[in-house]
Amino acid sequence: METLNVHSNERGTGSLPRFPPGRRVPDHDASMIRTLFRGARFPDSEWWWHSVFVEAVDDAGRTRPFSIVTNVQLTGAPLSGECRPAAVVAIRDLERRETTVRFARGTLENGRAAGFFRRGWQLGRLDPEDPAWNEHAFAADLEPDRVRGALSGGAYVVHVNAEGLVLRLLLRQHVMARFGRRGWLDYDPRGLLPLWATSKMRLAEPTGTFRTGDGPTWTVTSGVAHFEQQCVLPSAMLPSVGAASLSAGSYLAESGRGLPAVPAWNWFRTTLPCGASLSAFVMWDSLTGRPMRRFAGLVDRLGLSFELPESDVEFLLREPRRVGETIVPRVGIVELVVPPGPHRVVPGPYAIRFDHDPETDFRVPYLTGAGLACIAHEAHSGVQVLSPGASEPWNTVGTHETIDLVASFTGLPE
Repeated sequence: METLNVHSNERGTGSLPRFPPGRRVPDHDASMIRTLFRGARFPDSEWWWHSVFVEAVDDAGRTRPFSIVTNVQLTGAPLSGECRPAAVVAIRDLERRETTVRFARGTLENGRAAGFFRRGWQLGRLDPEDPAWNEHAFAADLEPDRVRGALSGGAYVVHVNAEGLVLRLLLRQHVMARFGRRGWLDYDPRGLLPLWATSKMRLAEPTGTFRTGDGPTWTVTSGVAHFEQQCVLPSAMLPSVGAASLSAGSYLAESGRGLPAVPAWNWFRTTLPCGASLSAFVMWDSLTGRPMRRFAGLVDRLGLSFELPESDVEFLLREPRRVGETIVPRVGIVELVVPPGPHRVVPGPYAIRFDHDPETDFRVPYLTGAGLACIAHEAHSGVQVLSPGASEPWNTVGTHETIDLVASFTGLPE
């Protein structure tokens, strides 16, 4: 059994002091690229992503588990401006091991809801503070005044009517969690240049129906949805390039590389016995294999969020296998230490094991532009959580995603 114990090196002698972009990340879903930087610049990218696990029942009373992924992506074009915004939805029948994937290019609104629209497609937040609340609610076949109270915390709508797929989900959202300094994370804290990104997270409760092909209509009976809005901004490092050249010689001698990092990561999500939600990832440079960042963030059941120090987070990735161009470990173990604090998470050491059956995995293309896409490998996982003081692990489910931001040519139509 092959095991990789992932840990970062100490900060390199050639790296520079870190100063995040001066603007605080807002608590709504509007595009960071457009709101803070007045448009996408190559190779910046931003996405609004959901990982959803549901139990659903059909008209005959049969119950099955499904994994659903939705993503809206905005990417800077190589020459100037933006690639046309893209959306993808994927439904994996975990029992029959069948996957339905549909994608589209459309328009992305500039408001708080960041709504994606195309004929037959609506993906975006229902934000009670958005001036377009009524318009978006009507588009989702909801009565704005009637549902405003019930959706006071907001919701996310996923309505798709495409060939072979009818999907109507309403994800009732909880409070937004932001991590990092003013909402900014440096994905490469030991590299010569920072790689600034945002990470905002919400939990949600899914309801709705869906049908694939000529099959039955499935009604969601229970489940959990995890939302993240992330924005990776390589262009934000440009003001540092001049200063970086002063220390480039020592850095290149130390690291053996001079190219900006291209991140790849294994990402894990689950719920702890106390009801807190965990989002954790380990990131490395896909060009060199150099470790870049370890991260674990927790949101307790009352909505208080906090990030753990890197020194208190370790990852063990076991039984790796190659799927296309991606190395996917079958087992991922996240070890972390939660400090005491005002949160509602039991302090102490945790060992969280993600274990998946490769036969239930599926792959989702996140479209960028010019026929290119980043391919995400999605794995619905059984999870065992060994909490502080516990003699036996607690069993639940979670998600393990492996993704490399090196785009592949897919030939998918624009």
